[in-house]
Amino acid sequence: MPIMVGGTNYYIESVLYHVLIEPDQVQQSSIQEKEKEIMEKFKDDIPILSEEGLNKEKLFKYPIIRRLVENISSEVLHSILTEIDPIEASNLHPKSRRKIIRRLQVFQQTNKPYSQFIAEQRKMLGGNEYGGPLRYRNSIMLWLWCEQEVLNVRLKERIDTMIENGLVQELINFHNDYNQQPLQEKRKTDYTEGIFQSIGFKEFHSYLRLDPKDRETDKGKELLSQGIKNMKSATIKYSKKQLKWIQNRFLTSGNRETPTIYQLEATKLEDWDTQIKQKAFDIIDSFIDPIAHPPLYQPFVKLNMPKDDKLIRHCSKCDQHFNGLISWNAHLKSKKHNNRKQN
Repeated sequence: MPIMVGGTNYYIESVLYHVLIEPDQVQQSSIQEKEKEIMEKFKDDIPILSEEGLNKEKLFKYPIIRRLVENISSEVLHSILTEIDPIEASNLHPKSRRKIIRRLQVFQQTNKPYSQFIAEQRKMLGGNEYGGPLRYRNSIMLWLWCEQEVLNVRLKERIDTMIENGLVQELINFHNDYNQQPLQEKRKTDYTEGIFQSIGFKEFHSYLRLDPKDRETDKGKELLSQGIKNMKSATIKYSKKQLKWIQNRFLTSGNRETPTIYQLEATKLEDWDTQIKQKAFDIIDSFIDPIAHPPLYQPFVKLNMPKDDKLIRHCSKCDQHFNGLISWNAHLKSKKHNNRKQN
């Protein structure tokens, strides 16, 4: 029986559901590999576009890679996406640069809007607003849950341990080996793609850019301390985002197919053997052979939460974008918005 452990929620979902554009529909090589291939092919013929007079014809003249659009704002790219795929553009924040570029790449390679691929998946038997149906219906999910305040302490302690075990030197080595070329070319490091999306890179950007001899100065120590602090904050924020994702994608009521989910209590580590390990074994045993091992535990009952949409809304008074109806309604009721509305 295949077992999948950990990974990001995006990864877990992509394995469980038909939610990705298949390799035979569009090229799936990594962004870095594709960019290197194009650069070797075109040499110095690929320009760096400017926003002045930019339209979709000029944008699609060359393969869309980072170098081509590095001087183009996410908002301008979003406006071009709106022209070719208004449905998908309405689902993306104008600053979601990586996703915007990916949708433009899909259109360039297939001459087919990204939203059309998604619409086809939703029409599959068992599909819904999130995409296609489950790939593997005979599956279960074990969800380790922990009280947020307890989890926050564990996350901070884990980062402290990572620092003690040499994380900073590892980052310095990586920076020296892979990050020097952008600095020499006076290009900004793109923290929206590849490994740079991982927490632990951008938080230390200012520290890593220091001359090595300046890292031991008061300024260097201050930047290092701030990087550690930022990494802890970003990790805690991401854990809350993961929980929200689980609630929205797996735990709320609706027409989406989901695996049978069991919640395991992980707040008290001293109870790990009884509350996690043994329960997990019992659940899996009953899943494999329910006759020999009658179920001892009930699966998680889906939550009845307000249904949200994925539309991006713009408040002209506050010049802000909001993802979904729930956050939009909360903003309309906010003190900040009402103060500006009255002025």
